[in-house]
Amino acid sequence: MAQTDTIKLAGISADTPFSLRGGIYLAAARSAAWGAGSAALQVLGADGATFVPVKLNGAAVSFNADGTLSPLYLPPGQYKAVITGGITADFLISAIPPSVVL
Repeated sequence: MAQTDTIKLAGISADTPFSLRGGIYLAAARSAAWGAGSAALQVLGADGATFVPVKLNGAAVSFNADGTLSPLYLPPGQYKAVITGGITADFLISAIPPSVVL
């Protein structure tokens, strides 16, 4: 079985960077108290300095309630989970193995 590309960020309350190998992903987020907070996914932009929102069907990938989003078609690169509103959240992003993709 091939190794999957999975990032698990537990109890984060600040922007947290990570790298992905690229492919098709599922993202999930959970917080005990969302309130006015959110957890969003951003990618390092073409200028190599600015992070920009990852979008799915034209809308930024962002959570303000427990849930999942997929499929996310993501290129290899630098990403970060952006946490706002003073919350603590768990964030997961995991590659969907090619054998599962229809």
